[in-house]
Amino acid sequence: MDYSGLFPDETLTSFIVRQLYFSGYPHIRIAQNYYWGSDNLQINSPFPSLIPWISDNYGIHPIELLDNHTCLNYFKPFLGQNKYEPVKQALIDGNVEFVQKWLGITSNRVNEGSCLYYCPECVNDDLEQYGVAYWHRKHQLYALVTCPVHAKELLKIQVTRREVSLPPQRHNEIFDEGELHHNHFSSFSHWALTQSDIDMFDYERLTNCYRIELFNKEFACKSLRIRQKNLREDLQGYYAAELNHAAWQTLFATNKTYPYPSQLFYNYHDCHLHPAKHLALMSYLFSTPDSFLSKYHSANEDLEKHYKSSISVRRRTSDSLKSKLILSLFRQGKSLRNIAKQVKLSVTAVKSKVVAGGGKVKSRASKIFENDRRAILRKLMMGIPAKDIANGLNLSTGAIEQVLTQHPELVEQRKHLRFRAKLVKHRKSLSLAMKKFPRYSRNQLKHKFNASYLWLFKHDKNWLYRHLPSRKQYIKLEK
Repeated sequence: MDYSGLFPDETLTSFIVRQLYFSGYPHIRIAQNYYWGSDNLQINSPFPSLIPWISDNYGIHPIELLDNHTCLNYFKPFLGQNKYEPVKQALIDGNVEFVQKWLGITSNRVNEGSCLYYCPECVNDDLEQYGVAYWHRKHQLYALVTCPVHAKELLKIQVTRREVSLPPQRHNEIFDEGELHHNHFSSFSHWALTQSDIDMFDYERLTNCYRIELFNKEFACKSLRIRQKNLREDLQGYYAAELNHAAWQTLFATNKTYPYPSQLFYNYHDCHLHPAKHLALMSYLFSTPDSFLSKYHSANEDLEKHYKSSISVRRRTSDSLKSKLILSLFRQGKSLRNIAKQVKLSVTAVKSKVVAGGGKVKSRASKIFENDRRAILRKLMMGIPAKDIANGLNLSTGAIEQVLTQHPELVEQRKHLRFRAKLVKHRKSLSLAMKKFPRYSRNQLKHKFNASYLWLFKHDKNWLYRHLPSRKQYIKLEK
């Protein structure tokens, strides 16, 4: 058996330990001093500093080591490109001092280095196929308590960062434990490690995806504000078995400004949350990674449909009731002016609703001929203001508006066209401002071009944050 190569899904820690065990030296410390000139390296770190050494001595490309033998890809979709690239380069160079800080492991108070985990059934498979049991990446993912492949409870070995250790090199007797409840989270975690569907998550789309699904499960109101207390209690009930483990107790710790899971919806622009926090909510909300991906990709469209349906239902209900009342009063012989006072609408609006409902209203002969009517409709569909159409056709503005009221679908269409026109105008205005004043900070742009900045902040925040200059880091001077 050749022990010099890396096995499938093997961690770098496992590979390094195997090289020390099979080096032929009488003591591990002697082998460490021979290889690296020190016996004090942190071998059991999730991201050891020895990638350059492995690459140079075994001819394995650093990217292959990162992609297939570290958990970097587990973190990558939740990092963002500006955070991922420095971490990747630091690992390739072997400068790992700040890697855990940049990955959010430190800020999330997640302890990932005190234990190593193994699946007894995976150990049996490794011994049969390779002659040696080794540490698997998938078993070291945070908060996993079962193997994603065999659904068996993971066993752990307590280690220090400098300790040299492998899983027990013996066959394990396997008992049928039945289906374990928490394997669902394990399968989502394993998917996050190995998936290639998402390069980087769009956090706004991701939170929209959560909100829509929480609304479907009645944990959010129509405005999509989350019922945080109810959600947290239900999550704790769902993961009751896992909460016996320290990792899950850390996940649900309450001594924070935004306790889990509310921190996923607030302040996510300014901090990096551990992937396990997202995956715990994903596996709670969705049955499979595929069902999550489907909802994620359609999240923004689903959000728009949700808001439109909520508004249109309210409007339709109100308009429908009002239209029925108007028609009822009209059939009782009430005058248009009298009805207008009762329903608090203009006479013109009442008249249009009566006509739309099939009522016969006495009126003076229309001054608008069919050719003019078609021209008016064409211009209304293009979004041209009613006043400009009236001036162009030598008609009154009221006549144009009368035609418009007979086509209510055009009202919404024209609103959309006006919104798009403003969107283009304000985006162009702010883009030109940033080109003209490239040294301006966000705050300076906000004060100098207040109208465009605030309009985009309210209606197009995602585009605004993508195109604004990077935030300046202010250093607090020591007293």
